[in-house]
Amino acid sequence: MIFREFFFSTNDAKVVVEDDKEEVEHTVVESRGKAYDYYWQYGRAHACEFVTAAILVFNVTSVFAYATVSDVHPLVPGLVAGMTIFALLQMFHYVSIAHVSPTVTFGFAITGNFDWRLVPSYVLAQLLGALTGAALVKYTAGAGEVLGAVVLADLTKTQVIGLFLAEMQTCFILQLATNLVVGNKKWDNPNGAFMIGMCVFTGIMAGHHCNAGQMHPAKVLATAILSGQYAYVWVYWLASAAAAVQTFLIFGTFFAEKENLLCKHLKDE
Repeated sequence: MIFREFFFSTNDAKVVVEDDKEEVEHTVVESRGKAYDYYWQYGRAHACEFVTAAILVFNVTSVFAYATVSDVHPLVPGLVAGMTIFALLQMFHYVSIAHVSPTVTFGFAITGNFDWRLVPSYVLAQLLGALTGAALVKYTAGAGEVLGAVVLADLTKTQVIGLFLAEMQTCFILQLATNLVVGNKKWDNPNGAFMIGMCVFTGIMAGHHCNAGQMHPAKVLATAILSGQYAYVWVYWLASAAAAVQTFLIFGTFFAEKENLLCKHLKDE
């Protein structure tokens, strides 16, 4: 009966109580409930981050199988990334609000649309997913070589600043788009996933010429780990975090449906 209760509905628990096993079996029911809730609330969500990050990185880095990063037209990775994001958001719509990238996680957390305590575990799941996707490409399309890694020559201070600002803006646009959808409970436009995918596409196109438009620092780090090329990886993480601050100020001041900084100030006056 204990085994059956664990796998079936809580109606069985009432039968157990009627069979004078209330004290023993009640503990089993409560324990089952916590594990069940944890699985649905956290387990599936983290699995979603791992799987979506792996799929995105696999798809995007695969396009570099027959050319170097500089030789591939930005339309190719842009379209692949944008359409992959659109597909993933549609696929996992009823499972979890897929972040896919630490950039989105940072943007949600700083605006209050995501629990800060889950940021480290979400980012870890995304990094592990990115590593898995990049490793799969290395040993399939890459024939033993890491594809899609951001390998930059020595940059001048001006170039580093330009890279940082460009990456920051593409990340900001993605964070703003995702917050406008998730942060607005009245949002009922069925094209939200497509709009976010298009923000990814345009971000890659806009940032391509200065090596920006990654919008996924876990992907940059994952390919760096596999290739051993760590130069300027920190720029992408810093830009993603800085974009979150920009998102907090702009989204929080003008567009947030709750915790609106401007409305709160006006109301206090």
